[in-house]
Amino acid sequence: MKEELVPMEKPDETPGQRRKKAMRRLMQLAQPEYPYIFVSLCGLVANSATTLSFPYLLGRAVDHFSTREKPDDRFLYVAGGVFAVGSAASWVRVYYMGMATERIAGRLRKMLFDRWRPLTIDL
Repeated sequence: MKEELVPMEKPDETPGQRRKKAMRRLMQLAQPEYPYIFVSLCGLVANSATTLSFPYLLGRAVDHFSTREKPDDRFLYVAGGVFAVGSAASWVRVYYMGMATERIAGRLRKMLFDRWRPLTIDL
């Protein structure tokens, strides 16, 4: 499978055109990894949501333990569950983004060595 990418630069291009071309090239390279990137972004959203809930849960914990009422174990389970979900989402984000990155890098290495292989030894 020989992959051809968009050529990078032409002398008469503006910096904006070069950026657009570089982004197009990056999207071409990342296209087979879209499912991994999508799962990683879902993990990012879930992790961000649980991280943003931290001040609210901390405030509820202070209110909960500052009153003289009987402690409610349900709150502790909910808070622990939120942080467990956040930790799992963080792991999913890191794992799948790392996998996508490694696969893209491997594809780039293969393309590079496939170009070098037919060259003569004296270049």
